[in-house]
Amino acid sequence: MKRLLIAVSIFTVPAFTASAQTTTLFGPYDLTGMICGSGGPSACTFHFDDGFYWATGQYAQYIFTPPGAIESTGYFCSNPTSGAWTKNVSNPVPFNTPVNFTFTCPAVLLNSGHTAQMSAILTAHKYQTSFVCGVKVHTICHATYWAVDEGTFTITN
Repeated sequence: MKRLLIAVSIFTVPAFTASAQTTTLFGPYDLTGMICGSGGPSACTFHFDDGFYWATGQYAQYIFTPPGAIESTGYFCSNPTSGAWTKNVSNPVPFNTPVNFTFTCPAVLLNSGHTAQMSAILTAHKYQTSFVCGVKVHTICHATYWAVDEGTFTITN
């Protein structure tokens, strides 16, 4: 009887393993259908349905609470040069060619120092539109935009 109890107690000891747990703080936000200017995703402001927005740029990557919020706060890249977009094709990018963009950077919460990770993955294509411009002499002007075909943005810690 004593041997049976010892054997049972050996097999009922729970096994604990250490694992990193990721918590999503913002998102995932759907970027599908959003339009950026000629700079593409690296020079764009994405507006989300809940009022948050994500502004991107060469040295500024941040997400902020909606304008007019009681306490405006936001995450920004803690090392701006690390917050760079990468893409699967080189310049110049032909019109209507799907381009895969990825973005990631370590982020810090403004005013509190809380650290997190910003990341985005998207597919976009650039296109050109023509429009009449000029006040006295009408001419045809062209503008280049980027349309996001699919993509997501998240902030995790």
